[in-house]
Amino acid sequence: AIERMEIFPEEVALQYGFRADQKVVNIVTFPNFRSRVGQASALVPGEGGRDSWIANADYLKLAGDTRIALGASYSRADQLLESQRDIRQFAAAPDLGTARTLLPETESFGVNGVVSGHVLSDVAATLNGRIDVSRNDSLLGTDGARLLQRDSDRSLVHVGTTFSGRSGRWQWSALGNFDRSKSEIQTDRAGIGNRRDAARSTDTLTNVDLLASGPLATLPAGPFTASLRLGAEFRDFSSRAEFAGNDVRSDLARDRGAAQINLGLPLLGDAGGKASPLGHLALNGNAAFERLSDAGSLWTYGFGLNWSPAKGIDLVASVTREEGAPSLEQLGGPVLVTPNVRTFDFARREVVDLTRISGGNAALRNDDRQLVRFGLNLRPLASTDLTFSID
Repeated sequence: AIERMEIFPEEVALQYGFRADQKVVNIVTFPNFRSRVGQASALVPGEGGRDSWIANADYLKLAGDTRIALGASYSRADQLLESQRDIRQFAAAPDLGTARTLLPETESFGVNGVVSGHVLSDVAATLNGRIDVSRNDSLLGTDGARLLQRDSDRSLVHVGTTFSGRSGRWQWSALGNFDRSKSEIQTDRAGIGNRRDAARSTDTLTNVDLLASGPLATLPAGPFTASLRLGAEFRDFSSRAEFAGNDVRSDLARDRGAAQINLGLPLLGDAGGKASPLGHLALNGNAAFERLSDAGSLWTYGFGLNWSPAKGIDLVASVTREEGAPSLEQLGGPVLVTPNVRTFDFARREVVDLTRISGGNAALRNDDRQLVRFGLNLRPLASTDLTFSID
């Protein structure tokens, strides 16, 4: 269905509300296309173990500006034991490899759909949805004669929509998303009878984004462009961990408001129909502000230069400084205790089996990072979609 792909210079990202150190890839499809695809496969490793089966079905229809895509997939894979790959065990537990998995037994199922087209003469809309369900079953070794197991279940629901159009020389788009995921992990605990630890989490996200981009003025070297992006996000994350007689709960919420402005100023270009002998040169700048209900204010700003001395050669230099907040999972993820984790101790220079404890940390702070980037894009063949990128 793809007719060609185009990789645009970095400054094009400013028109879509992103930073100038990010790339925009344009995928151009054929105007009319239809396909029905069904696939089934079985994978059998040459060394045995971990047989897997995959099946999926897809339907795609492209008719001008209308697009319909439907899909469903199912996969299942057997477990792979350490004993099936001759992993060496400690002398005190030579049979541990038959009770511990390198890869878990997995099963997943998903359906998705996308419908897009024009709802008005100059307004296009897209509606997409997805449902995914998966489970993993692992073996974590033994506790005496008892086999330790871990069962993981996860589900995800996503609904999203996009509207886009044009007003004069300006383009605009509005998008909204709703995501909800649930996870439950149950783990046999060593040394505490038949007790099972449980780690559960629910994550709900709703967000809205508005973007407008276009020219502010026409200069001798080209249009002076701007893009403005406004966004709002509402997220709730709850978790509960039951381990070793403890019951730890966490309920976190984060409301986010954001604004971003990007500017692109051409310095050299085609003036009066005559090309500059030095090629095209443009300066860009961007600034973004975020206000998080739980982490305060965050700033991002940067600037860059894009120079194209000749056709097919693009040079970019940019500096970006940004602040970021830890995610709600990093702050309040449930405590997860994993026994018998094979680990190399670099200090003692020995291999040990340990109990790993992971989870969120409410004391995490915001981070601050700076990126300096130099890049070169080459398109040596004008008639061929061939691009080399060096960063």
